[in-house]
Amino acid sequence: GFENFADMTKVSEHQFKAADGSVFTSEFGCEQEVCMATIRPDDIVLAADQTENTVQGTVGVRTFLGKMYQYEVETALGKFLVNLPAETALAEGDQVKLYFPPAKLVLIEKSEKQE
Repeated sequence: GFENFADMTKVSEHQFKAADGSVFTSEFGCEQEVCMATIRPDDIVLAADQTENTVQGTVGVRTFLGKMYQYEVETALGKFLVNLPAETALAEGDQVKLYFPPAKLVLIEKSEKQE
């Protein structure tokens, strides 16, 4: 399921700006001016050479889930849960850059009750 959420403001049909000013591209659109971006923990990856659709963060809690670890990563956009293979063991306090693939970053309209 979707557990990671961040408020976004529409810049263009497929571009959205986060509260910290960073711009994200999504293959999904949103009709409203202010939307909610969401991404599954399994769809977030550690950024390698990517400069777009990324956010810096600090690793917090690490939970072993058998074949993977789940990390709580604190970012300027809020806390994100990230699932990574067990071979990619990160330590608490590590600085990471997370990449949100445009095909996986889903935009949903905010209901009146969410605001």
